[in-house]
Amino acid sequence: MMMKNKRRMGVHEKQRPCKKVIRPNGTSSARSDSSEPSPGALSQLSEQVVSRLCRSVVSLASFHGDTKLGECTGICIETSCPDATSFLTSRLLIPLTWPTRKITENLTIEVHLPNGRTVTGWIEHPGRYVDFFIVNVKDLSVFDAARVSLDCDIQFEPYRKVAAVWRNFSSGLLGATSGVDLASLSALTSETMFSTCQINK
Repeated sequence: MMMKNKRRMGVHEKQRPCKKVIRPNGTSSARSDSSEPSPGALSQLSEQVVSRLCRSVVSLASFHGDTKLGECTGICIETSCPDATSFLTSRLLIPLTWPTRKITENLTIEVHLPNGRTVTGWIEHPGRYVDFFIVNVKDLSVFDAARVSLDCDIQFEPYRKVAAVWRNFSSGLLGATSGVDLASLSALTSETMFSTCQINK
């Protein structure tokens, strides 16, 4: 699968009070079944856009045993993988100090879906890309995902208003913050782009 390294993704998640549930391995973690978007910049988007985001944006976390190493937001993407659903997420899902060769051996990747389910996935070719990972999950036929295509070229106007979207790993809520795109007229879609969006912990 050939893909361009298009941009970095926001990785920090806002923390909200939520109820406790028991993880399948017996440890406890916080989780809510709500997939409703939270107020904020999402209210400035069209209902169609918000609906697609609700069906495509997930939260992910990496674990070494019972220790959580990192958590990020991901988005469902179109790939050529016939028997798996793929999610694009930040490279920071795994600490940069963690040896790449041990990622597929010793770590567990949990994906919290918009429908409230928690599934286990794996990172495809962890050393292939610099800024992001692709996480695959098998047997998600019950998940009505809105997959995003990464093959289209998009013209970005400078200083256009944009939004950074995340899904809270603990509560499952979708959130967003607005900002301005700092790309120049000569920016290519394969380059890393920056904006003034800020996501606080």
